Amino acid sequence: IERDTLKGFSDRGLTGYNYEADSTFSLLGDKAYIDLPPVIDEAVQIGEAFAANLFLHELGHKVMADYADAKDTKMNFFTNQDGQFFLGQSTFSDINDESRLSFSMAGEIAADLTFEHALQSYRSGPTVFNTSLLLFSGTDFLRYCVYAFYMTEGHPHYDPIAITYETGLSKEAILSVALAKTIINAYRVYSGKDYVIPYFSADRRSASVNFVMEF
Repeated sequence: IERDTLKGFSDRGLTGYNYEADSTFSLLGDKAYIDLPPVIDEAVQIGEAFAANLFLHELGHKVMADYADAKDTKMNFFTNQDGQFFLGQSTFSDINDESRLSFSMAGEIAADLTFEHALQSYRSGPTVFNTSLLLFSGTDFLRYCVYAFYMTEGHPHYDPIAITYETGLSKEAILSVALAKTIINAYRVYSGKDYVIPYFSADRRSASVNFVMEF
């Protein structure tokens, strides 16, 4: 909308609104555009952060699958398999048995990297997007464990379920790791200090949970 045209219409009473008083219009050079209401803009940023974390989680699986020479790897979103719903699902037709645990952990490794990036961005200046990304990535494993263990029938394609199969650990043990990791990261966000940094790592044959401590 041309600025002069819009103002001219307003001056002559042809638009029915006060050009000077209407704060929903902003000027960019000689053009006018409509600002989104703050609540909608924030909702969009929260949605973007959720989608980014979900995509990067699945991308982590895809990267590990390709690294482990898995065959026919695919990324899918919002799928239903055997009556179970998946927000995201990465699949393959074949992978070496020794790489199955690494594949299952790869989504959480990606979530860790996402969290560290979001934390640095948050410390530089909090925004709705980086705050939301911190929340989604920082609670990724805990949310997944609670959902897979207690809100589903235990489909083996859910990462926490697959991890129990591959490690022999109980769901309570895995949930405890997820909870401890989430609490430590929450303290890092709150305090601004990195006394302990928890993270997952993996290669083709193994995966581990690690804690870096500051002395």
